[in-house]
Order: sequence, then structure tokens, then C-alpha cells
Amino acid sequence: MGLINNDSMQTKSDLQVSPGAYMSIGSTDLEIQRVSSGEYQLVFINSVWKDLTAHETNVQTFQRKSYTIPISEAQLSESMYAVAYAYLKTVYPNTTDA
Repeated sequence: MGLINNDSMQTKSDLQVSPGAYMSIGSTDLEIQRVSSGEYQLVFINSVWKDLTAHETNVQTFQRKSYTIPISEAQLSESMYAVAYAYLKTVYPNTTDA
């Protein structure tokens, strides 16, 4: 599972990437941390390739970014991958599921 970004994007090193970049969190571990009683956070890494073909042919990613997001106790019963992808869709609102 992953996302295709339908917008151009700029990397941390100011590289301009055309629309079609492929993003995935599937190859990394997700971590749930307890912040305090009833408060949690989800930590994950989003890997980005030039496109889906680059990912499928094992080309190295051009960007990896770590996210730490708050999650509720109720969300603990959900798929953490689904929670992470839902969050990425707020960061990159013009995406297609891949």
C-alpha cells in the first residue's frame, strides 16, 4: 500500500519533484508511545521515490521523513498503518491510493 502524490513537491534539499512521486510507510516499523494517561503518539517514517516504478525496481528513496502524530486511546484498536496513511493524506491532500 502506498500513495501517489499528484502534485509536484520540494524535498528537504530543495529538489523539485514532478507529480507522480510514490510514498510508502510499509517498509518501516511503526511505534506507539504513551505520552501520559490516555494520551499516545504514533511515530512512523514516510519514504518517497520518484515514482511507483522506482519503488518496484528497488531504486533508493530520495527522501525519508519521520512523523510523530497524536492518537487517541480509541484509535489504538484501529490499523496504525491506516491511521498513518490518513494523516499523510492531510499533509499531501492530492494523492491517489496505490
